[in-house]
Amino acid sequence: MDGRAQTKGVNGDKPFWNQGCTTTFAVGNVRANSQDDDLTKTPHPEIDAFSTIPDTWIGAHKTAFASAFYGGISLENDAAKREAGILMYKFENGENSTFSFSASSNMSRLLSSDPAFLVIAQRFEKAAKEFYGSYHTLDGFDGQQLLGRPYIKDTWFMHTVLGGTQQFDATITKVTANEILVRYSVWDHFGAGTNDATSKLPGLPSMYILQRVPGRKYVPFIWGINVNRKQ
Repeated sequence: MDGRAQTKGVNGDKPFWNQGCTTTFAVGNVRANSQDDDLTKTPHPEIDAFSTIPDTWIGAHKTAFASAFYGGISLENDAAKREAGILMYKFENGENSTFSFSASSNMSRLLSSDPAFLVIAQRFEKAAKEFYGSYHTLDGFDGQQLLGRPYIKDTWFMHTVLGGTQQFDATITKVTANEILVRYSVWDHFGAGTNDATSKLPGLPSMYILQRVPGRKYVPFIWGINVNRKQ
């Protein structure tokens, strides 16, 4: 698992930390393709997708994937469903530019209350405040060791759009012994890999098959969600 830290001051990179700096800790690497190849359209003829629909019935696979996706997000409010729809639109239309949801989005609201996310965030914040309280600096704080790549599944909505994650960033913008402000970014691939091809979860094998259709549609991409916390 990749881990790194970077401190920035008003005038750019700083060789040391002082109050007013922002320090980012990160684990994972969302720009790297996963082992099951969920970030390309490369075909894998050796993989037999778990589906009763023939691979060539593209319209049927589009319906199966869309039904599972929109069914999974159906319990949230209309604003949240519109945000999820952006992901589907980008995938279907081949808009493979990196995309992220702001800290004021419904995606952020839902992620911020997910237990798997909270375990990491609270652990990180507690350790950072304790370290600052002892040393009055963040120099030497091994924050990336406290992070992880959570599996987000507390609600049907978040399990549908996210599930596993590829990278977790935590940027400390202010810290004292009693208070900390952190900007989190959780990153993933919106795509289906070879493990998804054989999944029994509805829609995933069809997403995998659609992604391997030649052409400019059904293209995987990198996306993320930002969350601000003050503790």
